[in-house]
Amino acid sequence: MTRRYHASDLDRLFRRCGARIKRPWRTMPDGRIKHRHPFCRLRPMPGKTRCRYHGGLSTGPKTDEGKAACIEGRRRWLAELRAKGAKVPSGRKSGDAWVTTGMRGKRVAEEAERAARLEAERLAAIPPHVREAQAVIEKIHLFQERLAAERWQREGLPVLLGRLNEERKAAQAVALREAEREARRRAEAWVAEFNRQARGPLV
Repeated sequence: MTRRYHASDLDRLFRRCGARIKRPWRTMPDGRIKHRHPFCRLRPMPGKTRCRYHGGLSTGPKTDEGKAACIEGRRRWLAELRAKGAKVPSGRKSGDAWVTTGMRGKRVAEEAERAARLEAERLAAIPPHVREAQAVIEKIHLFQERLAAERWQREGLPVLLGRLNEERKAAQAVALREAEREARRRAEAWVAEFNRQARGPLV
């Protein structure tokens, strides 16, 4: 039985950590420089958005003092950004990083629905007599295709099978002649070897 996956299952299956790697290259022992992906490609921890190497094992602050320190640290960081006049990083990710599997499926369904609606509008804009003529032409084409298929079954297929049978017989005859020629060559070689051994060395 084929298993059906939900959109959330597929999203977890194809999701990656995505943390930016500080050094997207590595120096090999022989001096070569090996480049790698600038973002982490490991799968995140269950229930998390990061892998075990980029914060996936972190539980976050649990005590009240830890939570208060975390909030205070964020306030201090925002104050520093405002003092510098820098922009606070927020909003969705750029590119396709923010698009989930469910969003892709919804977009595909919307495009299919839009195409069906446009096709229905196009057919509705065609006058009735033109639609009837197109239907008659389509029936004629289908009838011609069916006649061609029946003619092929009645005339073309037997001819093709006859040609294939003749080619098969010719190939079998060639293979038989080759086998007879090889058997004759081996027999002659065996007789010559037997005669040579039967004479023996001259004393």
